[in-house]
Amino acid sequence: MHASSKHKKNHHFLRPLVVLTTLLLAACAEKKPALDSSITEPRFLADHLSDLTEAQKIFATASLNKPTPLAISAGVKVYDEEVALLTNPSQWRAVDRTERFAAVVLTGSAASYKSLAEHLDGAPDWALTHLDHMGVVYRRMPVTAWKPDAAASIRERISALPAASRVAFLTGFAANLSARGFPNEARAAVDEALEVEPGNAQALVLQGGFAMASKDFLSATRHARTALETSPHYAPALYLLTESLLASGSASEAFDAGENLLATGGDRAANLFLFAKAARAVHHYRKESEALAELIALADASGVPTASYRVFYGQALASDGKPVEALEQFETAIRSGALNRGELDFAANSALRLREKLGIE
Repeated sequence: MHASSKHKKNHHFLRPLVVLTTLLLAACAEKKPALDSSITEPRFLADHLSDLTEAQKIFATASLNKPTPLAISAGVKVYDEEVALLTNPSQWRAVDRTERFAAVVLTGSAASYKSLAEHLDGAPDWALTHLDHMGVVYRRMPVTAWKPDAAASIRERISALPAASRVAFLTGFAANLSARGFPNEARAAVDEALEVEPGNAQALVLQGGFAMASKDFLSATRHARTALETSPHYAPALYLLTESLLASGSASEAFDAGENLLATGGDRAANLFLFAKAARAVHHYRKESEALAELIALADASGVPTASYRVFYGQALASDGKPVEALEQFETAIRSGALNRGELDFAANSALRLREKLGIE
């Protein structure tokens, strides 16, 4: 993610738009059907920002599955995959104090910008003003907050499209509705998608997610298995299967599903963390340690804080009979100053026991 060098010379824009573009999570062997051109050119989000011609350019040229970073001037900054801004609201606020953004556009997988979106959802000075299958828009208050009935015109536009395009819209729309706290509307969109295409893997995974939220782990597992019947390498379905099996106490099956998950695409960091949980559940501490070591390396490379991961890594190393290495991880996490109270207490107590075991004062 970067600010264009051209824009850096245009400091006279007081309230630029920030566009945070992120890749979709659905990395699977099967290709998704492309959306009909009538709902991708111009983009719905771009329609919403029709007064900002540069935003129109962004969404007119970006593909559905891989938003394209552009070098934008005229008051629009593009931050392409700036993980630190997406995952660290404090850092986002620091940038905003300088830039005074007028709007924030978040596209791609809702999971990738979860931290920033949740921060903006709860912020008194920002409001959600648009939501569709592509992503969300936030604007600085005072503005009228978005409500699901505002999507009526969009729903009308897709009603006459081919089935594949309707399903692609409905599943993306449902995922964003669910992520932003509109569960009833999300369920309705998923039900509609499954009426059009009963075996759609993405819709089935979304249904499984609703089941997980209700702690109906057996139903979640069933939805995951049904999705995998037609899309055996679909990473979100494998993730759901691993997660639901683990939650229902089927640790051995969860571990096997987790190994399959790691062999697919998708969100590598999320997959590694889930697999580490499954490995711990079957007492495979070496596999747990390897997964967490890779996760920490990925986080370091992306500028994501690693302190919490190091607590888990220290625990895995201690269980695997490596007290010296475990102590190093706990102490590194403690020194970071980034742990919450529960993590800090656990790390400090674990480090104390390891020092006693090693004879270190």
